Amino acid sequence: MWIVPQWQRLVNLQIAISLFANGILANCPSVLAQIKPDNTLGQENSVINKVDNLKDLITGGTTRGANLFHSFDNFNVGTGKSVYFANPLGIENILTRVTGGSASNILGKLGVEGTANLFLINPQGIYFGKDASLDIKGSFTATTADAIKLGESGLFSAAEPAKSNLLNIQPGALFANALKNLQGSIKNEGSLKVDDGKNLTFVGANIINTGALTVGKDLNISGINVNLKAANLRTGGSLNLTATEKIKIEDSINKPVILQSAGDITIQGDQSIEIKALNHHDSNFISDRDIIFRSPVRLLSQGRYTVGGYFTTEDLNHNLIDFLIPHNNVIKVNGDISLGDYTGSSLYILAGGKATLSNVTINNPDNKPINQSITDGQGGSQIVTVNSKNDVGILDVRTGIYPHKIPGGLPNNPSLPSNVTANVVNTTSADIITIAHDKYDKNGNFIGANITNNGGNVLLTNQYKSNFNLLSQSTNITVGNIDTSSFSDSGKGRNGGGITLNAGGNISTQSLSSSSSSYSESGNAGNGGGMTLTAGANISTQSLDSSSYSFSGTAGNGGGMTLTAGANISTQSLDSSSYSLVKLQVTPAVKGKQGVFKLMPKN
Repeated sequence: MWIVPQWQRLVNLQIAISLFANGILANCPSVLAQIKPDNTLGQENSVINKVDNLKDLITGGTTRGANLFHSFDNFNVGTGKSVYFANPLGIENILTRVTGGSASNILGKLGVEGTANLFLINPQGIYFGKDASLDIKGSFTATTADAIKLGESGLFSAAEPAKSNLLNIQPGALFANALKNLQGSIKNEGSLKVDDGKNLTFVGANIINTGALTVGKDLNISGINVNLKAANLRTGGSLNLTATEKIKIEDSINKPVILQSAGDITIQGDQSIEIKALNHHDSNFISDRDIIFRSPVRLLSQGRYTVGGYFTTEDLNHNLIDFLIPHNNVIKVNGDISLGDYTGSSLYILAGGKATLSNVTINNPDNKPINQSITDGQGGSQIVTVNSKNDVGILDVRTGIYPHKIPGGLPNNPSLPSNVTANVVNTTSADIITIAHDKYDKNGNFIGANITNNGGNVLLTNQYKSNFNLLSQSTNITVGNIDTSSFSDSGKGRNGGGITLNAGGNISTQSLSSSSSSYSESGNAGNGGGMTLTAGANISTQSLDSSSYSFSGTAGNGGGMTLTAGANISTQSLDSSSYSLVKLQVTPAVKGKQGVFKLMPKN
């Protein structure tokens, strides 16, 4: 008789303990107990029927009207195997709980031989492996909550089976306080799918998804923390991510993260939301309707967004919140977009409706050298290609765009479980507005928020590939100060960034500055950035500065200014000068050319 040495038995035991502690079990008989019913349902216990070596069929259980209840000490599905639940006539919901204290590991196929909805409840955790799949024609819910409510008095509890009160009532929402008590996590590495018109729901302490979820109707993921790592989520309805603490969404160099929904995408983190989704060129958030981010603190986002309806970032009370994007970001919206304060290296917005922003700050967070000067205006037929290593920062906001002319198109989801068409939004204007936190001054006048993009370019237009249905509406641009100037106190100043404002109606701004200046003893100044303001009606501004100034080196050219209005132009001081001041008069100063002014009002 062969005897296993004591040291090897200890090693095997240690491996098994480690696997159980992580809630991820190997598919071997010594570690993975497949399915074992408990005795909590008395004479109506679940029964395991072996169909063949690869398939088990679960029958029996306790029936209460349209509900069928099962209870297990262990519940697992091995790799390459399948476990199905029988679906007796009249059963609409199959509720399955695991009471034995071990996580469930679904490594093969889990199915229902019928159209009933399936609920899997295990407070210790649920793991879907890389080869896991679903064969369910109804909706599927996986939860590590203690129990599921059945009306006002019914209860199906996995933590305390003896307190269960089984009723013939449609399973309701999980306990409102369940997330506060949860310990078990849900992790999915597989490709799980439910049919058209059906929902998929995950509720657990920590939700980690690195696999694919394809849902015919609504996808609901709720947890204390929700983490999507290079995940692929596609729904024929709405997509809802909710965390009582944090939500983190990220891609990788080798694999994108894709959230694609025929309905709304709502992402709410009660503490924070963090998105890092620019490592892969296919990463995208796509909604045929609205995208809503909800968090009490500023949203940290790096991603691409294509929206058939509206795009907004708000706090838990539905007020606008700040938007922090360290790297270049592209948002394409069929309807309106509303953001709080924005900070990032660049921002591109193409909207069919209006854009409402607070203070905008474009920076260069990577602290990489910016060695390329971009010419005034970015009004080409395609969105500007971004390379954060070389390009200066750009704020490019284009509103009132006819939907079919948005570069790249609007959302269309041929890969979803059902046929989906782009949502049509009735927009009422194409205004571009920046709103300060204090919207009005002491005299009741509206205050526009500020835009800062030092050395970069600013393009605001509602006349780019216009939606002609909006031409009769007011398509105004209202902003505070815009600053694209370049300043250096220790070397050469870069060129000032260009400012382009193009409105079908009125343009109203405070001061605009696109100057370049160097205050070092040996530094040269760059050229002042040009300014082009074109309005179908009135232009009203304060001071405009596109000058070039050098303390003791060479000054560049002053930037040109062109203001064209269909009605009146009202402005204050205009400065397009080139000026060099020699501190010690050791060498002669060199200055460039003054810029050209063009003011062309209709009246």
